[in-house]
Amino acid sequence: MPTQVLRGRYTDEAVIRRELANFFPNGRVLVQWERNRFFCTIPKALTEEQYDALVDAIEADHYANEKRAA
Repeated sequence: MPTQVLRGRYTDEAVIRRELANFFPNGRVLVQWERNRFFCTIPKALTEEQYDALVDAIEADHYANEKRAA
């Protein structure tokens, strides 16, 4: 199973898990935190579109939280 590494700064693990569950509803997904990065073990490599959607979801969540804090 491939591993996708995502930077941990400004990232909520719940957002990663939710998006990966959308991509792989019947697959096993493991998300681990190590050295300021999330290591995501997934059933198959993300397509470019899936990766972009995941990054967009992370950024949208971050900016929504930032806006609420202001």
